[in-house]
Order: sequence, then structure tokens, then C-alpha cells
Amino acid sequence: MSKKPKPKTVRNGFTPESDSRVRAIVEAVVDGIITIDSQGVIETFNPAAERIFGYDEEEVIGCNVHMLMPSPFREHHDDYLNNYLQTGKAQIIGIGREVLGQRKDGSLFPLDLAVTEMQVEGRRMFTGVVRDISERKASELALQDREARVRAIVDTVVDGIITIDGKGLIDTFNPAAERIFGYAASDVIGSNVSVLMPEPYHSEHDGYLAKFMHTGVAKVIGIGREVTGRRKNGSTFPMELAVSEMTVDGRRMFTGVVRDITERKRMERQKDEFIATVSHELRTPLTAIGGALGLVLGKHGGELPEVVHKMLKVAYRNCDRLTLLINDILEIEKLESGSLKFELEDQDLTTLIQRSLEDHKEFAGKYQVDLHFANPLPKSCVHVDERRIHQVMSNLISNAVKYSPRGGQVDVAISCLKSKLRVHVKDQGKGIPEEFQCRVFDRFSQADSSDTRAQGGTGLGLSIAKAIVEQHGGEIGFTSKANKGTEFFFDLPVRLTPKPLKTSPHPCALVCEMDKDLADLLAKAVQAEGLCCDVASDAASAVRLLSENSYCLLVVDSTMTDDGGFTFLRSLRHVDPASQLPLVAIAEDNYHSEADSRLEIDGVAPLAWLSSTHPKLNEFRAILHRVLLKQTRPSILHVEDDPDLVQIARSVLEEIADIHQAGALEQARRMLQEKSYDLVLLDLELPDGSGAELVDEINTDETPVVIFSSYPATPQLSSKVQATLTKTVADNAKLRMTVRNLLSTQDQAGDFATEANMLPAADVNGLTDSARSAAAGDASQDGH
Repeated sequence: MSKKPKPKTVRNGFTPESDSRVRAIVEAVVDGIITIDSQGVIETFNPAAERIFGYDEEEVIGCNVHMLMPSPFREHHDDYLNNYLQTGKAQIIGIGREVLGQRKDGSLFPLDLAVTEMQVEGRRMFTGVVRDISERKASELALQDREARVRAIVDTVVDGIITIDGKGLIDTFNPAAERIFGYAASDVIGSNVSVLMPEPYHSEHDGYLAKFMHTGVAKVIGIGREVTGRRKNGSTFPMELAVSEMTVDGRRMFTGVVRDITERKRMERQKDEFIATVSHELRTPLTAIGGALGLVLGKHGGELPEVVHKMLKVAYRNCDRLTLLINDILEIEKLESGSLKFELEDQDLTTLIQRSLEDHKEFAGKYQVDLHFANPLPKSCVHVDERRIHQVMSNLISNAVKYSPRGGQVDVAISCLKSKLRVHVKDQGKGIPEEFQCRVFDRFSQADSSDTRAQGGTGLGLSIAKAIVEQHGGEIGFTSKANKGTEFFFDLPVRLTPKPLKTSPHPCALVCEMDKDLADLLAKAVQAEGLCCDVASDAASAVRLLSENSYCLLVVDSTMTDDGGFTFLRSLRHVDPASQLPLVAIAEDNYHSEADSRLEIDGVAPLAWLSSTHPKLNEFRAILHRVLLKQTRPSILHVEDDPDLVQIARSVLEEIADIHQAGALEQARRMLQEKSYDLVLLDLELPDGSGAELVDEINTDETPVVIFSSYPATPQLSSKVQATLTKTVADNAKLRMTVRNLLSTQDQAGDFATEANMLPAADVNGLTDSARSAAAGDASQDGH
């Protein structure tokens, strides 16, 4: 008979096996578990509690639990426990809370404490479960600190910060926004943000926001722009607005950062007014001074005593330097503010460079430096402002020449770099000091202050060149080695599908002269009057050029053939292109045309004769004026209130036209009603208004208008007139050339049917329209 199994001992509901299991759990759990009796004496202390408090179990068993508490909780614990035992009123027991614990080393830490009461063998016992929450509290404190910092930033930042929900309702409104708009936060929170906008934005905002929420197409969100805000008092003001989207608790929200730019706009207006004042108040007298000195030196320089002549040249040179400085300062301000307008067209870069080199030949000759174009490219189309790129080239070439040794060479080249063309300008100078290279493009920068005196310049040229190149989407840079020279380069985007390049018809003269020095002298005189000029050094070249081109004037050496007579001169009267052209003949000093019967027989009737050894250039210039303007003396209305400038302009233009002056807007209106003028020379700043008002009152197709002012003409205004010249930028020659060419173009347009040889037939239909850009060469681009 088998024995019955012995029943398991059960104590307090636990068998020995389950008791072992519970103990294993208590010893493995991460939370500290401590049991105390009704006197607060510790009876059990699990391993987790040992880790948390730093005590071994033997050190705490039998001790009062308040040893694990800091003051003042330690002193009050026994009273609290007795009070609970007597009244049953609990503060922690059965509730749980965050309290402070004290480790064996005396350090304090936050802990979660949950206390429960139990009965063990008839005794009241308490179990405390403790969890060290130091890391959690540290994270919470860090988060609170971050939130406090963010709140402090939001509350103290000078920019207004406004958050709205997907319906446009204001959720937050920081103190800066309160100051900017004049509303308290409590006034606007919950209101539609359109309350901060004037019309028409006030009415349009909800529709715009709904469209963005539906389509994602943004006008402001994620972009930022200048807008107009509306204050509580109804006044409006300019502000910058940047809006970004965010998600908060699953809700789409928007944050707007606003900055009141009223003061900045005021400063910008003041700067613009200052620049305009400087432009007018400095440029006007400088133009008068430079013009007067130029006239005296040009017309009467040879009659002056040598000492006086030298002093006037010093004055003229320094006036020129001051003019250059003022122009550069004003120009770089406009470049940096973005107010300088660029007129971009397709241009052949090789042609632009060749023209720049040609323009600087004489300058380079003064320094005994050769200019060399290494590798012209047959196809080098770029989309640029021609005048501005000439300005960049002028700066780089003139710098290279000035810093090259005498007898040196400046090499200019073009290279291809994928989608860009690079222009190189290399000199043979001493190089740029290494310590200065980081400041090359800074304003007023020159490697040595003595450079300003030795080489001239304002120290602004490279800064301006950099700004111009960057405005074209290009880059500029340089390489330099001591005693091996410097190479500047700039890149321009290639125009991959070029449009037909723009060409401009210019009146052109043909000089037929064997003597190179005399030919060069006459060619320069022709070019100074705004004409292009071809030179033929022998009869064959002259005939070829006449067959290929159209000319308005022939200048011919009567002894060009070797028979010592007038064979070539007479033969030209039987060459169809040349038979009707105005003619200036060159002869030796002892020749008397009035006694030469051959002239009448062959129909050779030159307008004038020039001496081959002592040509009178003043007479030659007068002939050029007569040729270009025919026999009719034009009449010009000069609208200008500065008497000095009126006198200068009269002296510059009196050889080609009669000058009539109006000193005010209303006077000019009356004069235009009473009389027709061939051209109007117009200042924009007049005592009783803006000269721009006159432009819309003048039929500029019949009466050309040239703006000649210190104030820059707007692109819209420039498009209505034939040319714009800026005082101090345009010298006497530029003024005379521009006016004379416009008068000539008008005359050619009127007389073209009978003077068909004056311009190529291909230019007839476009003559009136092209006059705006062609008549004055680059003059129409001269305004700032």
C-alpha cells in the first residue's frame, strides 16, 4: 500500500516553492523594495535598494527607515507614521509621490515612492517601492531649461514671432509683435491674422491660405518677402516677413517672423537723396570746371604762356581725378544696392575685347607697353551689357599696363571652360604682394599707398569690376607670383543659342594717305568727331574699300600715285561709289588750287585743301561738321539752370548749332510751343520741376532728346530718348559727338532719298529706330 504524499506547508498563502519564486522576483526587480514594521524599522532591503541607496542590506536591517531621508523629512517621519497608525490619515501610504532620498554618501536624489500597507502574521507592515528618477528629472529639467530659453528668446527677440493654425487664427503673439503692431497678445490670440494686414491683402489672405493648404503653391510661405503691415491704430508700415510651416501634435501650424523695416527704408531714402544731392551738387560744378579747362586747353592751349599752360593742365588733371573718384563711389553704391540697371544683349566677346584693346592702344603707348590678343575665338557669344564689360576690360587692361615695365607686354586671351568663356589679362609686372592678395577686391584697396600717387586710380576699379562680373552670373579672380607678373581673369556664361548680333550703323570716312603719321593724325581727328574711319595707304586699297563699304567723306592725298599729278584724285570722280562724295584733298604747301585748270576740267571740286606738312585741324573739324550737318545750321534748346554749364555747352556746341537756353521747366514749354528745334539737351533737375515731364510732351521721333544731367535717368525714361549723358562722365568731346551725330542722323533720315550714298541701303528702313542706339555710339548707355 503506497503512502499518501505529505501535504505542502502553506504559510501566509505561500508555499515554500512560491515563496522562493517571490524572493527571486524581489531580488531581480530593478525597483528598490523595502519593508518596515509599524515602528519604521527596516526588515527587508532588496539588492535594487542596495544599488539605489549605496547601503548593504546588513547596514540597514533593524535601523529606522528615516536614515534614507534627508532633513526635514527625517525628523518628521516617525511623527507622520504614528499619526497614520492612530488616525488612518495618509499622505503617502496608498498614494505614492515624488520625494527626495539620501544615499549613504549623503547625496540627494529624486525618487518615485509608492507605499502600501499589509498584514504579516498579525503584524502591520509597510512595503515601499522606490525608483531612482534622477535621469528622468535631469531630462525634464533640461527640457524645461530649453523651453525657458526658447521662451526667453521669443519674448526678448526684436523680431515679431506669430504662430497661426491652418485656418489663419493666431495662436501665439510675442512681445516684439505686440510692440510692432500695437496690439496686446490677448487682443489678437484667436483672431484671424488678416487683422494685421491692410487691404487688399486683408481680404485676400484666407483665400491664399486655403489655396496653399489645398495645392501647396506658396507665395510667401517658405520664401519670405517685403510686405506691408497694419498697426492697431490703422497706420501701415513696411516689414520683412518670413513664414515657415511646422507640425505640432499632428496639426499644421505656421510661424511668421516679422521685422519692422521702417527705419531701414528711411535710411535708404536718405542715402538715395544724399547720393542724388552729391551727384547733382558735385557733378554739376565739376562738369563746368572740367569743361571750361578743356575748352581753354583745347582751343587756346598753344597761345598760353608755358607756365600758365602747365598750371591749367595740373588743374584739369586733378579735376579729372576727382571726377573719377566721385563717379566710382556713386557707381559702386548703385552696384551694391542693386539699383544699377544692366541692358543685356547678345554680343561677340572677341569683338568686345578687340574694341577694348583698340581703345587702350594710345594709353599703352604712353607707358611703352604692347597689347597682344593671343587667341581670338571665331564664335564667342555672351549675353552681357556691352558698356559694363568694356568697363571691366578697361580696368583690367589699364591696371596691367600701369604695372608693367616699360617695354613690356600685356597678353589678353579667351579660353573655353565648359559652359563658360574665360577672359585672361596678364601683365609682366612685379606681382601682387602675398599679404595684400586677400584684399585685392576691397574698396579703396591698393598694395601700397604710394601706388595711388604713382599709378593713379581710386582703388575702386577692381571692386566695381567684381560687382559687374557677378551681376552677369560670372566670377573674377587672379593668380600672381612675385616678379613674374599677375594674371586677372573673369568668366562669363556662354550664350548657347545666340540671337543675331546687334550692329549699329555709323557714318564713316575714308582717308587715302601714304604717310602713316599724317594718316593717323587725320584718322584720330575723324574719330574724335564720332565717325568711324578707314585708312588706305595706296590707290588699290582705296578702290577696294570704296567697293566694299559706304562712306560719307573722302580725304585724299592728291599725290597718291607716282606720276606726280592728280591721276588718282581725278579718277575717283569716275568711280561710282565715290563720284558724289564730299572730298577733302591733301596737297603740298606750295600748291595753289585756284590756278590749277585741271580741277575744273575733271570736275574735281574739294570742299577744302589740307597741307600735307602743316594741316590745320580746326579747319578740318569744321569741314567734318559741314559734311555731317550739310549746309543747314541746326537749332538746339538747352534746358539747364546752371549758367556756367550753359556757357560751357554753348562753347562746345557753337561750331555745329545755334544754342537757345531755357532755365526752367515752364520757360522750356513756352519756347517749344513758339519754335521748333532740331534737338533738345535736357537737365532733369530744374527749379520748378523735373525735366522728365518734357519728354512726354516732345515728339522725340522728330526732335531728338539728349538727357544731360547729374541725376540718373530711369530705364523707362531712357527708352523714350535718343541718348543719356551723365555730367562728369561725359566730357566735352562726348557731348559734341553725341549731339552732332544725332543731328546728322536726323538729317540723313530726311534727305536719304537724295543722299543715298551717305549710308548703306540696308539701313534705310531701320534708320529712325536705330538712331537711338547708333547715333551716339555708346552714349545712349552712358547714364547711370
